Amino acid sequence: MGEHEGICTLPFEGVKLTDQFNTPEDLGWERNWIFCEDYLNAFPIGDNKMTKNLIEKDWSIFYKGQSILLEKSISHTARIPWLKRNFNNAKFIGITRNGYASIEGMNRKAEPKGEALLSYGKDRYEPKDMGRQWVSSNERLFEHIVGRSNGIMVQYESLVAHFNEVIPFILEFLDLEQTYKFDIENSKVHCASGRVFHLVNGNPSSIAKVKSWDLTDLNKIIGPMMLKLGYKLISQ
Repeated sequence: MGEHEGICTLPFEGVKLTDQFNTPEDLGWERNWIFCEDYLNAFPIGDNKMTKNLIEKDWSIFYKGQSILLEKSISHTARIPWLKRNFNNAKFIGITRNGYASIEGMNRKAEPKGEALLSYGKDRYEPKDMGRQWVSSNERLFEHIVGRSNGIMVQYESLVAHFNEVIPFILEFLDLEQTYKFDIENSKVHCASGRVFHLVNGNPSSIAKVKSWDLTDLNKIIGPMMLKLGYKLISQ
């Protein structure tokens, strides 16, 4: 989406480009905010308008007049109400994905560090705690985005399989012109900028790794949300 001429993207998660957001990483909880949700919403400056202005100032150096600024910090899922109150024209795109694939990615990319490591007592997150994070994130999406005029939900699997339908759906929601060309046969998206993206579903390889885990506790935690989202549980 960042290749669209009407969309401005940031080089990193926006929370890393301003000091106005607390993040779980501040406390050592990589990609996992269930242990510090209150901290995420304790803003360093009490005046929300001032905080908003400082955030916009920090991000403005990347803005080149596009109509949309795309921001995708993971921890924003925990502060959607604050974002809605302070960015009145914000639109929200909630993305859901098979829980096993999401959790495998978290297991591969994140671990507790520093004070979080000392508190947690283990150098890797347990599957059940990664499952709690996945469930909490999806609960926030259902609570604050589903059924709201300023939000839509997109399924990762649908995006990869039916990108020629999902991408125009997103652009229409953002009031942007459809400028992409789709090569359905080869699963490629051609952007007006000249870049070409090959879309591949990463779920099979991730789920294959998860099948070797003990899923007893994990399935108990993610089961209801998996079924709600239309995904099947792995039985062992």
